[in-house]
Amino acid sequence: MGSFYEDSPESALRFGDVVAGFQFATPQAHNPSRERQNDWAIAVSSPAYAVVVTPCCSIEQRAFALAPLVQIRPSFLKNEYLAEDLTRINQKVAPEQSVPRDGWEKLPFERRQSLIAKGPSYVFIDCFVYEEHALLCKYTLQRKGGPVEAGHYMVDFKSICRVDCNLVDREQPAPPGTKILQLSVWTRQAMREKLSYYYGRPAEEDLSYLSP
Repeated sequence: MGSFYEDSPESALRFGDVVAGFQFATPQAHNPSRERQNDWAIAVSSPAYAVVVTPCCSIEQRAFALAPLVQIRPSFLKNEYLAEDLTRINQKVAPEQSVPRDGWEKLPFERRQSLIAKGPSYVFIDCFVYEEHALLCKYTLQRKGGPVEAGHYMVDFKSICRVDCNLVDREQPAPPGTKILQLSVWTRQAMREKLSYYYGRPAEEDLSYLSP
């Protein structure tokens, strides 16, 4: 695989682009009821960075999907193999590399055999990690054992939402000053594959019905 980011980004928006200047509104319904009509709220946020999650050719009609680009989880650093290169979270890894070294040895024999038979798989299936870059601010990550400086970010697939913008359309330049980074072709494909897996994986209870 080549570099994580594109050295010569295009002016148009692409899937996986890092952008800035957009706001997010999240409906909150903590007590859903067909009878209640006023028990709701909207949380508005303005993250420093966001990521385009609409396929390149579907960015049109003045709307697209975005997800906040946020700090990584401290739990990522517990796995020595992943901590060496956090972008390994974006790829399938061998069973023994999916957990901390001491954790693998503590797993029951039957569980280890099951994972080995399954083969390489994704860990932290709900997110995609972005490599650190000079254009992305470093931050202090609070974790057990003491704070550490970090520069990697992540997209949580559960945080994707629609944003309307009159300046957004297919093959048109991104709104002035909003586009920060563009993924390389290879990184964009890796994100596409993991996102597809996240939404396309069958539920465990459905597997017996779907197996031939």
